Amino acid sequence: MENCDCSDYFHLVLCYHECPTDPSPSLGGDCGCDAQPACSPGAIRERYTLQLIEDKLAPARTASALMELINGGTLSYAVLASYVANLTFDDPCPDCCIPLANIRVPDPGKPYDQNQNVDISVRPIVYTNDLLYEIILAIKQGPSSTSARKP
Repeated sequence: MENCDCSDYFHLVLCYHECPTDPSPSLGGDCGCDAQPACSPGAIRERYTLQLIEDKLAPARTASALMELINGGTLSYAVLASYVANLTFDDPCPDCCIPLANIRVPDPGKPYDQNQNVDISVRPIVYTNDLLYEIILAIKQGPSSTSARKP
């Protein structure tokens, strides 16, 4: 998408949501004078929510951090070891939301066009074995060949 006023944008995210359920009296607790026994959830129901948030997200990263990993058809163990040794592990899910799309609000009176108003390039990709196989075949065969599907 071209440069624009980002106030015209929202982004849609899929978020993890825990719902405490089955409250039951807690048998342990403080030695206070509370007449009401404290309750705590006996189970947690895992759900999700869709949230529409004002603003536009940047597209997902498309360049590899391991550009020097493969050199002359061989794998550089030193580059891989250095990369793995320098990884930092932040909280993998600080808000537990996965971006799904940037959505541009169309101008009043103009028709809504999904191809122009919805940008899914912000979505993270989960690389399955089948997808990795297809990517390796595409790299091996080059741009002029058609990809042979895995049987």
